[in-house]
Amino acid sequence: MPEVWDPVAVVLDTSAINSGRFDADTIETVADRLARHGVALWIPQQVIYEWAIHAADDLTSLRTAQGRLRSTGVLGAEIPHTAAAQFVELIGARCAAIENVVLLTMDGQCAADAIRDQVLGEGAGGVSRDGTRKGAVDSSIVRDVLRLVKGDLSQVVFLTNDKDFLNAMQRWGLKDFQFAAGTHFLFQKLRRDAPHQPQTPRDVASPAGPTSEQSALPSSPSALLVIVGSLMRALHEAAEADDRSGPPPAWIELSDVVIDGLSDGERRNIAQMLERHIDVEPFVELVGVRDIAVDADDDGETVTYTVVVTADLNVVGAVINNDAETVWKSEWLSDRVICVEYESRIKDGQLVETNQIGSAVARPAAVRFSDSGEAYEWLRTTLGEFSGITVQTTDDDARFPQSFVVRGPTGRVETVEAIPTRDYEWTLACHETGIEISAVDDPGARVAMERGEFWTLYEPVGLQVDGTRFSYEPFAGIAKVWQYLMPPSE
Repeated sequence: MPEVWDPVAVVLDTSAINSGRFDADTIETVADRLARHGVALWIPQQVIYEWAIHAADDLTSLRTAQGRLRSTGVLGAEIPHTAAAQFVELIGARCAAIENVVLLTMDGQCAADAIRDQVLGEGAGGVSRDGTRKGAVDSSIVRDVLRLVKGDLSQVVFLTNDKDFLNAMQRWGLKDFQFAAGTHFLFQKLRRDAPHQPQTPRDVASPAGPTSEQSALPSSPSALLVIVGSLMRALHEAAEADDRSGPPPAWIELSDVVIDGLSDGERRNIAQMLERHIDVEPFVELVGVRDIAVDADDDGETVTYTVVVTADLNVVGAVINNDAETVWKSEWLSDRVICVEYESRIKDGQLVETNQIGSAVARPAAVRFSDSGEAYEWLRTTLGEFSGITVQTTDDDARFPQSFVVRGPTGRVETVEAIPTRDYEWTLACHETGIEISAVDDPGARVAMERGEFWTLYEPVGLQVDGTRFSYEPFAGIAKVWQYLMPPSE
């Protein structure tokens, strides 16, 4: 069984979203999605402070750019100065107004102990390359959370991609804590049958177990077939309407995209853009459908579901150059896997009144792993997370990797066989679709050190489909397996 998290709260770190900048829409979307899993979003006061200072820095940069452009006469009144302390109040009030968000106040003793950690270099305290002591913020956040959950870190998940934060946790001896580097991985790991109402820490207040009314409704097989039928018809109609004179017609409505997993260069380029917007490029490929929940009433059924697609994104925005001129630039983000949640009504066996819920979440489709065993478990788990799909091993042998069978909602079966290979860590061959997915170790991920030791630059194992040596994007193969397992379109 893959690991499943069952926390009472997710603790948000500054680095987790939007390059450390406050984004109310993203916070609201994450909080809303967590509420459906019965999980609260905890925002420490320290994070509010860091958002505030980043906002103040951005405002200073904007005022400087405005000063350069003032002589052109295209700008109006001067943007007023706002101190960081004012941003603390504004951002704090905005967060407090978002449902399912809990603001964590700083504990005085925890803050004092955190300063001690930084000064003495103990626990989460450390020293940066230039000799500056650091770690007080990370230390105080962890101490505040530990105090709230009475030391039981299984009750929380830290949403962070800050390596210093993670290293600090490990230096403190907290090796079994749960963390997610982005929202896509977070929602993959949360349990699916959570109560709709957020829980309270089990060691702080009396437990409030879910009532039968709060339990999530099971996915409906008939709803899955209606959803899949609608999506596949849209795909085929778009293909038939494509006259090759330009980009293919859009077959899915997808907007309001939040981008996770940016590289340092991508994040830096996008952060410089003003009035930026994100375009989803043509050639959107359907990967699968998951997380179906049905609510029936007298007028029919309301169904929520997540559609997984792959596409390229193009971020376009204005940049002020050194000559105080406004120029438009773009950042092309190729091969992104996008998860977007919809709500529809089912009437007379058809989807109607379909609307996107919250923001779509995009991450790089190229996934990497620390070893081939982790890659194998990810692939099996990912296939099994799609609605109506079951994955079952074909033998009890402890050898790795094992062959397994993937079954669709109407009885279609794909047998996935582990075959020997010289060029890869392992290869899984799909009998019916002919797809081969292989784990490959990237030698460029390691740098040789002294005495035969190696320094790992990035996770070395990737997944390739049908021997595509220059791509570690496995979703093209997953999409073909999923589409084969679904019933044929009418």
